[in-house]
Order: sequence, then structure tokens, then C-alpha cells
Amino acid sequence: MSRLKAKFKRLKSCLKSWNASRKSELKTRKKDLLVCLGLCDVVLEAGQGDDNIRSIRMQSANDLAKMEQEVVNDMAQKTKYKWPIQWDENTKFFHTIINKKWNLRTISGVKLEGNWITDLPQVKTAFFDFFSAKFAKFDTFPVVNQSDRFKSLYPFQREGLETNVSLVEVREAVWSCGSNKSLGPDGFSFALIKHFWEDPKDDILMPLLSFVTLSFFLQAVIDMS
Repeated sequence: MSRLKAKFKRLKSCLKSWNASRKSELKTRKKDLLVCLGLCDVVLEAGQGDDNIRSIRMQSANDLAKMEQEVVNDMAQKTKYKWPIQWDENTKFFHTIINKKWNLRTISGVKLEGNWITDLPQVKTAFFDFFSAKFAKFDTFPVVNQSDRFKSLYPFQREGLETNVSLVEVREAVWSCGSNKSLGPDGFSFALIKHFWEDPKDDILMPLLSFVTLSFFLQAVIDMS
């Protein structure tokens, strides 16, 4: 996963350079189209234009409209990307919702042995003791299902739960996600991963195999989240 993170960093740097160069080219191209349109209008207003001039003006107008539409789409994508990162954090509505959820999820106390406890250390101790006893290992004989009334997994289903994750399963999971849904605020969508699947597929599969076999994720996964 660390290699995938490094690839995304290099990709983002290359995209920034390409975007700056592309903006400069579009700006120059737009100026040329406006000049061409102006010259064509002057010739047509003077009554000296022919079908060739009209065709050039129409083509220049279409190219200018497509260029402006690309700028609008780019601005819409940037707005969609920056909204959850910048704007929502500075709105009163955002902080109101966060504070409301915080108040609803706050545990002010717990009832223990008929007494209401509000002291924070005692509340933490009560929760810890409760769940420790709840999930403690019991020294009992395992229960064997010998009745047809209870549903059980087939042998191939049990084997599927114990086998490693395959690249086919990872690909199906990626393709089941929407192409316009982003992995996070990094801006890389599933459409990019699907298009260049052959390059990052091994880097995506390796941490999943580590999680299945070793039951932990690499620190790079946490850094990318």
C-alpha cells in the first residue's frame, strides 16, 4: 500500500504540472479563437465574406463553446471536491449538526447495581467490565449443530470464508462501486482506478492479503485515509 501511496503522490504532482500547462494552452487557444472570430466578423460585416469565411467562423465558434464547456465542467468538479474539505467546515450549519450529533451520542451516566453513576472514570470502568464479561472466553464444550431446523453453511461456503482474497474478488468489488465516487478527499475516483487497473491492482491486493493472513493493515493505509 505504501507503493500505491507513492504512485498516487507522483501522479498528483504530474497532474498538477499537466493542468498548469493545459490551462496555458487553453488560454492561448482562446485568444486565437477570439481574434479569428473578430476578423471573420469584420470581413462579413464589410460584405466581402464567402462560404469559406463563414465555415471558419462557425468552426471557431464551436471550438470556443466546447472550450468554455470544459472550463465549466472543471469548475464544477473542483467545487464538488472542495466542498467537503473547506466550505462545510466554515458554516454554522456544519457546526450545528456536529454539536447535535455529539450531544446525542454523549453518555452522561450509567446505572450500576441500582445506582446512577455520572463520574467519568467509574462510567468507563463499568463499560469495560460489562463488555469484558460479555466477550470473555467460556470454558465449555462447543455446541454441535445436529438439527435440520438450524441453517448452516455449506462446505464450499466455509472454505470461501477461510481462503485468501483473490484478485477477481477485488476487481468485482471495485467495479461494483460508482465511477464518480471518490476514495476520499485525495480526488482520485474509481473511474481512474478502473481505467488504469493493470498498474495499481497488485498494490491494492497486497494489503488485503496481509489483513487476511496477519489480521492487520499497514500504517500506510491509515495515512491515506
